[in-house]
Amino acid sequence: MAQRNGVRSLVEQTVFLDQLFDRMDELEEAELTLNQRISDLQKDLSDLQISMNRLTPLEIATKLDLFQEKIFSCPKPSTALLQNNLSILKDRFEHLHFKFVFPDTEELNPDSFQNNLLYRIEQKIFDSADPEAAAKLRRGLSGLQLQCEAAEEIFHGRGLGGYFKLSEEIHQDVEGRLFERFPDQTFDSLSTQPEGQIQIAAAIMASLSDRMMSPDL
Repeated sequence: MAQRNGVRSLVEQTVFLDQLFDRMDELEEAELTLNQRISDLQKDLSDLQISMNRLTPLEIATKLDLFQEKIFSCPKPSTALLQNNLSILKDRFEHLHFKFVFPDTEELNPDSFQNNLLYRIEQKIFDSADPEAAAKLRRGLSGLQLQCEAAEEIFHGRGLGGYFKLSEEIHQDVEGRLFERFPDQTFDSLSTQPEGQIQIAAAIMASLSDRMMSPDL
């Protein structure tokens, strides 16, 4: 009886191991498929970014909508590497989406090939013979970048942490703009609604656009 039980146990172990190895093969194949899918989406996103200047706003919006569906339909990766790659892809997509909605972000893009505001300020800093003036320009540039980052953070529903780091002057400007458009709603009530968060981001970017035209920069 003991021997029969031993034989049966060995058979069961063999079946279990076979099933385990089959499952591992399935997971490995699924991960390879997902890795290729993420790589393809990375390339597609780069192609879209390059071609945006040649597309109409409607064409861009359509492509962004389709791309979003593809990204968020990806299965959850089971490895840290693929989780990181998918997270990077989502971040790149969200930044491109924000840039499309608010084109002024290109003025602060360090990778831009255009003679943008960031380049002009950095050139002023480089040419300045006055350390205090150069330091003031650096602080101004840093403030613009922080304001842009805060708007993008809110636009994608990531909270108000960046906004609360901005100056009281900017808060008053942004909240004044919001009050003009939504007199029946408070800033706090808008911040709890997805549509309200988009409106807050838009007000921050409108304020930023005015600040970028300051003669001090």
